[in-house]
Amino acid sequence: GVSVLEGNLIVLPYDEYLKLARGLGGEKWRLVNRDIREGKVVVSDRDFRRLLAEALRIRILRRSDLKGELPKPLEDLAETVRNLLEAKKESLPRRRIVGRLAPCIEELLRKVSNGENLPHVARFTLAAYLLKIGWEKDKVIDVFRSLPDFKEKIAVYQVEQISKKGYLPPSCSKLKSMGVCIEECGLNNPLSYGRRKRRK
Repeated sequence: GVSVLEGNLIVLPYDEYLKLARGLGGEKWRLVNRDIREGKVVVSDRDFRRLLAEALRIRILRRSDLKGELPKPLEDLAETVRNLLEAKKESLPRRRIVGRLAPCIEELLRKVSNGENLPHVARFTLAAYLLKIGWEKDKVIDVFRSLPDFKEKIAVYQVEQISKKGYLPPSCSKLKSMGVCIEECGLNNPLSYGRRKRRK
């Protein structure tokens, strides 16, 4: 179970930590970068609150586990959040053509539409890719609104910078090393995927 140490440090089983940290992006959440004591993970009070938020997000999205388990106010909130997420899926830009996007991009869009968290490299890849294939900046920003830690000011700034500087998505080799690539396409960059499909 969870216990508290001096200095507002919280200890939790490593398997529980892994289950929650899996949806959080960033190097700091990797198990190798955490303080592990006797098979348990020690986290700060602030990090523990972030893990609790992730736990609540998972429970809200797991429909079958909610009924009868949450107090009525939270159950109503969960239903509202689910409805908002469903509406967000429906409102995602329809400009993409199935089969024309690289598999890794399709997967990132799926994760975003499901409200899953993404590491920085995945967010950059998705934004750079969508901008390069012609999506408008506000539409790209809208895609990221489903992320659990979405902050509009930061998203607008980052998308503006990627657009202004004309950044390309990372190479396929870089995406493989970062764990973003999900399929061997035989390409150098995800942008080449649509071009190859059109030539066939």
